[in-house]
Amino acid sequence: MRISDTGAAFAAERHICAFPGVLGTGMIITSEKRIPQDAQDSLRRSISGYEAALSRFLPRSLVRAMGDPQGIAEHNSIFEFPEYCRPLFDIYDSLYEATDGRIDPCIGESLIRLGYSVPFDLIGNGPASSGPVGTAPGRPRSISAGATPAGFHTADWRSIHREGATLYTRTPVSLDFGAAGKGFCVDLLSAQLEALGCGAFTIDAGGDLYFSTARSQYSQDSQHSHEAGDVRDPHRPHKSHTVQAGTRITRVALEDPSDSDTAIGICTIGRSTREPGMRGTALCASAPGRRTWTVRRPDSSLIQAHHILDALTGKPARGVEATWVYVPHTSSGMEYPTAWADGLATALFVCGPQHLYNSTPPEINFEFLRLLSGHPEGRTTAAGHSAENASKDASGRPAAHKARYTAQHSSGFPAEIFIE
Repeated sequence: MRISDTGAAFAAERHICAFPGVLGTGMIITSEKRIPQDAQDSLRRSISGYEAALSRFLPRSLVRAMGDPQGIAEHNSIFEFPEYCRPLFDIYDSLYEATDGRIDPCIGESLIRLGYSVPFDLIGNGPASSGPVGTAPGRPRSISAGATPAGFHTADWRSIHREGATLYTRTPVSLDFGAAGKGFCVDLLSAQLEALGCGAFTIDAGGDLYFSTARSQYSQDSQHSHEAGDVRDPHRPHKSHTVQAGTRITRVALEDPSDSDTAIGICTIGRSTREPGMRGTALCASAPGRRTWTVRRPDSSLIQAHHILDALTGKPARGVEATWVYVPHTSSGMEYPTAWADGLATALFVCGPQHLYNSTPPEINFEFLRLLSGHPEGRTTAAGHSAENASKDASGRPAAHKARYTAQHSSGFPAEIFIE
């Protein structure tokens, strides 16, 4: 996703603080006021501590120890994570229930067997993984105890005893918190930045974006509204996403998952004055295109695998090309907006949006855009536009690319979508 601010607001966040390579994607923070060096060092320590607890790739992390018999012995089967991990584990409880177990931190074993056992940049496009997708682990629902076939694992998130931020396991379990973990780290850092009083700021952690609601001294009057789409939650209040006069606007280009030089839409984020108890706005994207590798089947044929798996099958999700989830600042009581946006963007690969609306806690207010594989000839897009209208860019010019997707989105997703 590419970010730009309108008018003079662009100058508001002119200070840049970069953390290359962290969380697998790196992170850039832009802020209205300079972040002092000691504060930058504190943020860096926070990220390092977070990875030391939750990274699947660091040799001495707590998560890594849980997957190793020696690590279990050293910790006496008791893994005391930092207290700030408690809300993350709570979020995974909710995601697990909302997706009927399709989002599950225990997916780590499936990723390892598919060849994703090291940081992705070490996988590259080299030789095919030796992990055959035909025996990729999953959790068959109807297999009795003692009858689990070779290649399947039985551990799931519910089977791990938890007390607050402490996890207990007597047998090795490979956890992966990639679905919502990076967004959660962004939320932790945003709370630190808000406490610093550095003015308006944006955190960009790859596909996870957090926009503070602190009003900048710069502002620009503008309005944005969005036509109704094809999916809407009838049980949750729908709030207009018209941007009020005097509100700062940030526009985000939504990258075509198969062409990084092309946008499939423009998302408009309105950033209003911060109110008590109000967090910022989050916009998170998920797409498998940049994390794919070759896997050899049992019959020696090769297929492309990616990192977004259905935990029930242990296999890569199919049929969805990319997702975006928007959590507005109006979501009162939403303390971890980026974690929820991150997790739901992943969940949309394995669950339908209406199912998620019906099964997530009612205080979780989110909007979404999902690109499905293929675009039938002559079909009207989810935005309600004909192919002729949807193929124009933000300035009304015909789009330069031909869409390969069907767009599906909620009624309040604040974007103009260019899908033919």
